[in-house]
Amino acid sequence: MRTSPYMAFLAALAIIPFLGAPVQAGLEQQIATFDQLTSGYGVMTMGNATVGGNYGDTQGGIAVGGNLTISGGDSQWAEHSSAGSKPTFYVAGQLNLTGNQEIRIKNGYAYLPNATGTWNAADKRLTLSSGGKVYTGGSSDPLAGTDPRSTSGGAPWNWAALNSSLVNVSNALAAASSTGTIGVSGQNMTFNTNGQTSGVAVFTLDGSKFQGTIYDANGDGVFDQNNERISNFAVNIPADMVYVINVVNFGGKTLLDGINTNTDTDSNSRLLWNIIPSNGNTGTVTLGKDGSTFNGSVLAPLVDVKNNNGTATNGQIIAGSYTHNGGELHYTEFSAPVSFSAVPEPGTWGLFGIAGCAVMMAMRRNRRRRA
Repeated sequence: MRTSPYMAFLAALAIIPFLGAPVQAGLEQQIATFDQLTSGYGVMTMGNATVGGNYGDTQGGIAVGGNLTISGGDSQWAEHSSAGSKPTFYVAGQLNLTGNQEIRIKNGYAYLPNATGTWNAADKRLTLSSGGKVYTGGSSDPLAGTDPRSTSGGAPWNWAALNSSLVNVSNALAAASSTGTIGVSGQNMTFNTNGQTSGVAVFTLDGSKFQGTIYDANGDGVFDQNNERISNFAVNIPADMVYVINVVNFGGKTLLDGINTNTDTDSNSRLLWNIIPSNGNTGTVTLGKDGSTFNGSVLAPLVDVKNNNGTATNGQIIAGSYTHNGGELHYTEFSAPVSFSAVPEPGTWGLFGIAGCAVMMAMRRNRRRRA
C-alpha cells in the first residue's frame, strides 16, 4: 500500500503542534539553570553593592563580586540562610563598614578574600581595619571557625563563568516570544496565559506604556484613567508554571511605582523579572512602591538596580550592581518546578527530525511520480 504525498504531508502537519515543545523545553532549561546558579542567595551582584538606612535584618546568602559598603546606624545582618557548600557571605572586593556595625553569620560561613583587619580565632570575630566587625560564631558550620579571609576551600565557583552563565540565561529569556498578555481589570494588573497551564509563560512589561500608574494595555496610545489605571499587582501562579516578565524600557524609571503588591509567597517563588540593558534599561531600574514590598526574583546581571526608599524585597536580587536603602531584604528562594531540567530531553529535540523527514519523504515521492 502506497502512502500518498498528501497523507505524508498531513502526518507532518500533525506533528507541527508539538514543535513548540523544544522551545518550551529550552525555556525550562534556562529557568532550571538560573535556579541552580543562584540557590541560597538573597542578593548576588556582579559588581558593587551598597546598603544604607535603617534596613534591618537580611535573609538569604549574600554574594558580591565587587565592593560591599554598609552605612547607617548599627544595623546588623543576622539572618543569613545557608548556601550549602558555597559561602553564605561572600565579598570579592572590599567590605566597608562603619562604627560599631557588625555582621553576624547564623548559618554557613563567610569568605572575604580581600578584607583587611585582625582575626580573633577564640572569639570567631574579624575586626576590620576600616571599622566594623564580622562575627561567625553563631554558625555551626565547620568553616565558620576559620579566618574568613582564607577560608579553606574558598569560593567553590568561577565568578567570571557564573556571570557569563547568568547573562546567557537572561538573554535567552529576553529573546523568547511572549506567550501571555498583560492587561488591566478593576485596577488590577492581570496576566493571561492564553490557555497555558504548565511550563514557562513569558510576558513583556513595557515601561513606555506607563503614564504614572496608567498602563496602555491595548497599545492604542490612549492612557485611559478609568479603565487602565493600576492600583494592585498580584499573581496566582499554578504549581507547574513559572512566570517570566521581560522588563523593557524601564531605564531610569521605577518598576511598579505607586502600585501595591500582594502576591502570595508560593507564587513569589516562581515569579522572575528579567531585565536586560538592550531593551531600554540602560539607566538604573528602581524596584517597587516607596515603603512597600517588591515581590518576586530579579535577574538583571548587566543592569544597575536599586530599591525604592524603604521598599522591602521579597525574593532574590541578581544584578550588575545593587543599592538598598531602608526596608528589609526578605528571602523567598526562586524554586523551579521539579519537572524542569537543566538538560533538555533528547526525545523532545527529535520531533524536529521526525517532522522534517515526513515532509521530505512526501516531497521526494511526489517528484518520483512526476518523473
